[in-house]
Amino acid sequence: MGRATIIVLLVLPLVLALVRTDWRGMRIKRIQWTSYPTDTKLLLLACAITCIVWLTSSALSIYPLKSLNTWARTLALVLMGYLLTNALAHDKHTLSTAVKALVTSSSIILCLAIITLYFNEAIFDAYRAIKGDGAIPLQTLKPYFSVAICILPVVLWSGWHEKGIWRTLAILHIPLTVLLIYGRGEQPGLSASFGLASSALLLGIVCMLKQLSYRAAWSIIVIIFLATLYSAFFIISNLPTPPVSAAPNPTIGFPDWHRQVIWGFVVEIIKDTPVLGVGPNTVNLVPGANEQIPSLNQEYIPSHPHNWVLEIAAETGFLGVSALIITLLLGLKKLSSFILSEDPAPAWAAIALYGAFWSSSLGNFSIWSVWWLAVFIVLMCFPLAAILMQEQSRAFREK
Repeated sequence: MGRATIIVLLVLPLVLALVRTDWRGMRIKRIQWTSYPTDTKLLLLACAITCIVWLTSSALSIYPLKSLNTWARTLALVLMGYLLTNALAHDKHTLSTAVKALVTSSSIILCLAIITLYFNEAIFDAYRAIKGDGAIPLQTLKPYFSVAICILPVVLWSGWHEKGIWRTLAILHIPLTVLLIYGRGEQPGLSASFGLASSALLLGIVCMLKQLSYRAAWSIIVIIFLATLYSAFFIISNLPTPPVSAAPNPTIGFPDWHRQVIWGFVVEIIKDTPVLGVGPNTVNLVPGANEQIPSLNQEYIPSHPHNWVLEIAAETGFLGVSALIITLLLGLKKLSSFILSEDPAPAWAAIALYGAFWSSSLGNFSIWSVWWLAVFIVLMCFPLAAILMQEQSRAFREK
């Protein structure tokens, strides 16, 4: 029905979350800043710095109103996530009902997608009646590929926790999701596949680091950081510099030529505005962005750069992208600390979702897309609510 539909459907849950929010309790928590753990303080500080840097970039943007609107709605989505998390953590019954609803709805939609792709398109005819005869199942479902790999870890945790039929439905998500992103072998979801593989890799790395000594763990982290930095530098240094010739002449085999041209164009923008960028959500509006790429019949930037790191770097500069990456790493570190809790399952689910979303975003949608951010934030609310509930229970016992 359109990806923005998710925002409309969030109105009722958000209203219920507002009703259930303990506003007086929130004021008390602000006063007790000194009682927060150090890692929580650092995470909140990083969030605040990112928010301020992005606001500054928005104010200095080439299109200030567009950028300020993007900044405001992104902040609103984060606040929505906070409210929904608290609402889900209100009591066990609320969270249990929510995760069962997630498993049920996800199972239905996933089955409909598989039937449409592999067996019979009759179900899709109802969609065509609304959207027009030109609607193609594989193209229509392409965005759902990335959504499905984000849903998978949350559903697996939810089903395993609820047991019974919910566990069976959750396990069935594994082969069905793989079948979905295979895309009949015609157009496999490469970004979704990369996100799924990266999610599994991240879980393995975190698990390994937890088994090592403090010094060994940090040595591995430094090695991973340097390897990532080198890989990024290698790809960027081999990207084509615009304007490109009509005959593709890639020096590296990954990613595809179209993305290489887009990324090469964005790198030049970063070089021109390295500190605060051109402003959030405006990179496709810079001069030359709408020019046609020779032989591809596509613009140099078709609405967004298909890579969140380059997108944030071009639009908020090195300050903005550095602040965000530090915030994400601190968030991952905070999630990892809950692995040692009484029930580590929700923390593992959150980490897996973390890996799936941010890895697949290296090659798919604009990171400013409301629907895409909403997918991440809403799904993250489920495991975060379970973690919050555990922490509240632990604090109560300690008192």
